Amino acid sequence: TGPTASGIVPFGTVSRCECARSSKQGALLLPAAERVMEETLRWTGFAAGVLLAFGTDVAVMKTLIVPRRSWSFLAAGVGRWGFRIFHGIAARFRSFDLADRFLGFQAPTVVILTLASLLGAFTLAFALMLLPWADLSIGDALREAGSSVFTLGFVSSATPVPTTLDVIAGATGMI
Repeated sequence: TGPTASGIVPFGTVSRCECARSSKQGALLLPAAERVMEETLRWTGFAAGVLLAFGTDVAVMKTLIVPRRSWSFLAAGVGRWGFRIFHGIAARFRSFDLADRFLGFQAPTVVILTLASLLGAFTLAFALMLLPWADLSIGDALREAGSSVFTLGFVSSATPVPTTLDVIAGATGMI
């Protein structure tokens, strides 16, 4: 459906596909209110990404560096779930020796899952931080951040701020 006699398009009748496309970038030209909302969400995501990166840095320090007993939400959560799953399965074994051998894999598994969780948190944090700078979808931002965190480098943006974020993400990926 098109505009009414007054020239106003009824709400919800024009899809994004019907919007004009920019000749230079191929991006959709959104109405001003939608652009403001999208920018606000991107910058909110950036702020959440900064907080998540800071929190993950603290978790890395508490989990891997501090020489005495310390506690991070992420490591404690992974440890708690690992304990529940391993002990839930071990309780089903008929012999103590078999259960004990199985429980021997609990600690290394929790360490690996903790490291994977830390890398996943860094990937999400840097993806959120890329959103306002690189004009990417969340999927593309996750792909670029994952490429950087895992130091593969197969995806990057050519502009200065995303490139800087990619380098920092590559440095954090070496935990």
